[in-house]
Amino acid sequence: MKGPFSRPHLGGAYCVEGAVHQKRLWLTPQGALIDAVSQTAFVSDLHLGKSTSFRRAGLGVPEGSDQETLMHLSAVLGQYRPRCLVVLGDLVHDVQSLTPRLQEQLAALRSQHSDMPWHLVMGNHDRKASEALRAHWAPLLRLTVFQDHWQEVPGFLGVHSPQDLTDARGGTDLPQRVWLIAGHLHPSVLVAGGARQRLRLRCFAYRAGQWLLPAFGAFTGSFRLQPKDYDAVYPVADGRVFCLKPHAQGATTDQ
Repeated sequence: MKGPFSRPHLGGAYCVEGAVHQKRLWLTPQGALIDAVSQTAFVSDLHLGKSTSFRRAGLGVPEGSDQETLMHLSAVLGQYRPRCLVVLGDLVHDVQSLTPRLQEQLAALRSQHSDMPWHLVMGNHDRKASEALRAHWAPLLRLTVFQDHWQEVPGFLGVHSPQDLTDARGGTDLPQRVWLIAGHLHPSVLVAGGARQRLRLRCFAYRAGQWLLPAFGAFTGSFRLQPKDYDAVYPVADGRVFCLKPHAQGATTDQ
């Protein structure tokens, strides 16, 4: 397998190959990271029901973000056909998000992929609705819930926040040939264009064996990261993923 942060892929996704870890990943424009070997899809920070929660609090936000988020999830599951889906936290926004309408929408999508295992690592927002999620929603959606980390496929450790690595393993060092995959931060990057234009784009980021996923949800904020702090950054724009700063340590770019 060739070196590392390389090759555009079909459907606007970006194919990443790790010379050290001997893995091949797809970074999709919807915001999913897919391991090509195990065919496991990772997403994070859907924040379903956030607009409902905000409207109940008296804030005038429009509807439709949940439908958009679930449409993107459906596209990932339909186009890439993973064998397993792992949600790395914040599937829902809070307990006010757990409406019958959202339950119906999720159940409809789940029925289209009934043979696919769905796993959820609890995020800080999920914990606000933990009792209802575990007692009612998880059984309905056949959702396996993990409290703080997921490690069902060799070579990957999934957590909600990068800071959860300490809770998952009792330390901050990753074992050899393991990639940490996390969300929580909703990363974005500022990209300069012509005529003094600047765009803030959600992105994937990689640093020292750790992958950071963009927020998958359509109604989320973002945290602007500094590319200099990462080995590689992958913004999403116009339905495709592209690479900034491709030269990670010990890696070369496949032209």
